[in-house]
Amino acid sequence: MNTTQYRWAIAGLGLAWTGAAVLGIWPAVPTADDRQIVRFMIAGGAGAVLWWAAIASTGYYLRSSESSFDRVSFGLVLVSAIGVRLALLILAPEATVLSDDVFRYMWDGRVVDTGINPFIYAPDDPILTPLRDAAFYPHINHSYLPTIYPPLAQYFFWVAYTITPESIVGFKIVSVIAEMIAWGIAWWYMTIRQINRHYLVVMAWCPLMIWEFVYSAHLDVLALPLLLLALALLAKEKPIMASAVLAAAGTVKFVAWLLLPLCFWHQSKRTKVLSVTAAIVTIGVLYYPFITAGEKIVGSMGAYLQRWRFNGSLYQLTAFILDDPEWLRWVLGGLFAVWWTVVTRLRESVEDRWLAIWLGFVVFTTTLFPWYMLWVMPALLWRRWAPMLWLVGTVLMSYQYLIGYELTGRWADTTLAMILQYGGFYPLLGWWAWRHWSNRHSERTVLTL
Repeated sequence: MNTTQYRWAIAGLGLAWTGAAVLGIWPAVPTADDRQIVRFMIAGGAGAVLWWAAIASTGYYLRSSESSFDRVSFGLVLVSAIGVRLALLILAPEATVLSDDVFRYMWDGRVVDTGINPFIYAPDDPILTPLRDAAFYPHINHSYLPTIYPPLAQYFFWVAYTITPESIVGFKIVSVIAEMIAWGIAWWYMTIRQINRHYLVVMAWCPLMIWEFVYSAHLDVLALPLLLLALALLAKEKPIMASAVLAAAGTVKFVAWLLLPLCFWHQSKRTKVLSVTAAIVTIGVLYYPFITAGEKIVGSMGAYLQRWRFNGSLYQLTAFILDDPEWLRWVLGGLFAVWWTVVTRLRESVEDRWLAIWLGFVVFTTTLFPWYMLWVMPALLWRRWAPMLWLVGTVLMSYQYLIGYELTGRWADTTLAMILQYGGFYPLLGWWAWRHWSNRHSERTVLTL
């Protein structure tokens, strides 16, 4: 594929990808209407196919062309990506069809703005009665629980609230800004690691990024710049700074702390000590303003771990066979802990261990909401690994559970969605394992787009 052909391919795919995104949001509706959910799933599926095609086309172009970087095609990618995000902000600024989590974010921002500690009081607590309004409070899920979200997330919520005190638009604006910053850091990281920057399409055109962060306004995107900055610092051989940055990312969402040992495990004893110290100090500084919450400062994490179960592959199958015994989640948690311990000690690249940790999470978790898959995106810039690309592209199908929810108040059966996600993920994983074993004595990378 020459440069001209690649430009035409990206232009055509970009138009189709933009059209699919607009199809999914227009006309905008305020609630989870079944037609809107079906339209969204069709748009998400089409977007995933076009995303895969763009990644594959980019790989083919870079393997067959003498040119290492083409400004025109890269510009087309950025124009399309930015255009879709602006379209979602303009056409559906208040849309929350897929999730109501953003109302809790904005409520927490309001609580912080008044100087009250959100880790102490649940929204239903009488002491917060003066803060209740029609914009956020009636839409908060699990309003009997104090916040689950860590300190740095709380600061972001406060910023979003100060932008639009009566609307969720402020959070969407903060999300888009965070993603734009992440692209800039990704550019720097890819330059350091000598990854061709055309592969920024992996993030820029990912349908998950569009629907979960610009549209549904989940907070995970706020950690994306920090994750990429940590990778860039590790590439620059600055593990102590990377540890501090990754520790900060964990105060947006705790899951980032699973990746902390990747910063220092194979470093000298002195570097390990300094890295752990930097992480602890960072966490302490960010938590300190909320220290009055005492033991409540961990939020409602305990309630989350006990009650939430959704879209886990091995868990769903085993629970069905064994009638969901209470010990099952503990066994799977233990298996993941063993997997994590082994993977962090491997001598592979940070990115490959990152992918392996997330593979273990996907296999053993009881809960895999679509937005959780953002945490693997930085590593996919390094290795476009087909099993994980498949799951990132199809995990949006799990929103099948919303069909009929408005009428019945019950989640719909998600068997079809599970088949679409894991019926592709596990065969690709098996194929990769077989090919990897067959080529273990060569340096050839297989199943990478």
